[in-house]
Amino acid sequence: MIELQGFSDASPSEVISLKKEVLSVATLFRFSDSTEAIPPVGQYKSVSQARKALEAGRLREWMLRERHEGLNLVGMVNVLRQADAARYGIDMLEELPDVRVSQVAEGSFRLHFGHRHVNMTVAIALIYYWTTVRFGALRMASHLPKGSRLIVNMDRFPGPSPATKIPGIELSKTAGQWFIDYLEMNSKTGQDLQAESASGGFSVQFTTLSWWRPTGGLSLFNEGKTHPHFTFPDWLTQAAIATSFPDTYLQGFNHRNHGVKALDEMTALRSEFARHDIWSMEKVFEYLRPAERRWSVPDEVRERFSRDNW
Repeated sequence: MIELQGFSDASPSEVISLKKEVLSVATLFRFSDSTEAIPPVGQYKSVSQARKALEAGRLREWMLRERHEGLNLVGMVNVLRQADAARYGIDMLEELPDVRVSQVAEGSFRLHFGHRHVNMTVAIALIYYWTTVRFGALRMASHLPKGSRLIVNMDRFPGPSPATKIPGIELSKTAGQWFIDYLEMNSKTGQDLQAESASGGFSVQFTTLSWWRPTGGLSLFNEGKTHPHFTFPDWLTQAAIATSFPDTYLQGFNHRNHGVKALDEMTALRSEFARHDIWSMEKVFEYLRPAERRWSVPDEVRERFSRDNW
């Protein structure tokens, strides 16, 4: 049985925020054993604004060389206005059984699912996130023989930090992780996608990567978010924003000249990613609706996240 690891990320975070314009999500599988080289850059947010253009160029040139050596990335990237991502997430909530909404403060809501709960801003963002990841895995499966197993590694979702962190010991699930599991098992869309996976002869597992260490030797454990393969979706989400929403991207810079240089390099980086088998379905979200409706999201929730409030 082939087991393949994928990595996913969101920018700016796995939360719908009325203070942000767009939400970008990417999931990528590195489909090649011919290269084990590690990307030469760190996480996007760890790079100073003055160096973002330089580091984007370094990553692009490295990807070009490695592509000729056999590097192949497969997956999906989507970037939506947060108002559109929220609309989609709220609609798809109505597929879920045994859920209800409570108001915890003025304009703030909590979604209860089963015997757990999660902030509504996280829930509706994660539906969009999960959809992107699930279809990215479906895309990857088309390259693999039957019996393959895909593991999607996710960073820990927003929430309280664990009380204790013991290297090598998996951290407890966040409310967001439990919600992803609930979506997968209880929504009609999740059940249909599972059936599609079964008919294609592959399985998908979602996991939060707590720790990792290089293969071989006795290397120390590192925090999951530092895994070098998270570099790919991390930079791709930013490159997608720069390409599709350049004005929004530039707003993140204190000095416009740094932003303009970075914008050019990030657009070129997005083109390099496009040479791989990475799909987008942004326009599709406008037309997606629940496969079935089991309840109705309260009007006050829809109003809170309506386009008029952005």
